[in-house]
Amino acid sequence: MAAPVAPVDTLITFDGITAVSGSIPAVSGNFVFDGYVFNDVTIANVSNAFYLRHYGTANSGSNVLLASGSVFEPQPMTKQDGGLFKLNSFYAKFNQGWSGSLNQTATGYLNGVSVFSLNYTLSSFVSFAPYQKITTNFGATDKVTFSTRGIDVWVDSVSVSAVPEPSNWALLTIGFGVMGAGLRRQRRMAKMA
Repeated sequence: MAAPVAPVDTLITFDGITAVSGSIPAVSGNFVFDGYVFNDVTIANVSNAFYLRHYGTANSGSNVLLASGSVFEPQPMTKQDGGLFKLNSFYAKFNQGWSGSLNQTATGYLNGVSVFSLNYTLSSFVSFAPYQKITTNFGATDKVTFSTRGIDVWVDSVSVSAVPEPSNWALLTIGFGVMGAGLRRQRRMAKMA
C-alpha cells in the first residue's frame, strides 16, 4: 500500500480554453482548471490587440478570471472532487486604466461558513495597472470567493494546495507504526543472533 503524498501547490493560470472572438474576447460559464471549479465566471483572453493596447497583458499565459465590478457577485471557486484546499496566493489588478485604489475581498468558506477573509487594496496611478501579489495563507476551505467593488479586476496565477483527507493521515500514521514495529523486531532478532 502506497503512503499518501504530501500536498503539492497548484498554479491556476486560466489558460487552456479558447475565448470567443471579438474586440473583447471572453466566455462566461462554469470552468474546471487543474481540478478546481469556477462557477458563473467570465474568462477573458487578454492577448488580443484591444486588451494589449488598453489594459496590458495577463500575469501568466493569455487568459484571466474577470471579476466583474458590474455584477457585484462573488466569483466562487471549489475543488472538483469536493475536497478541501488552501488558497495560498493570487495576482490581481485593475483591468481598466484607472487611477486610485479600491478595496477587494477574498473569502474562504468551510461547510458554508466564512472561516477566512482577506481585505486587500489594489492601487494604480498609471494607465496600465501592475499586478499585485496577494498572499492569503488561508487554512482548509471548501470554497473561496473573489469579490470586487465597482470596477473590473483581473485575477490570475492562483496558487492553491490540496488538503489531505483525515483518512490519508490515518493511513500515514498506521504506516509509520508498522514500519516502527518492523524495525524494533529487526533489532530484537539481531540481538538474539
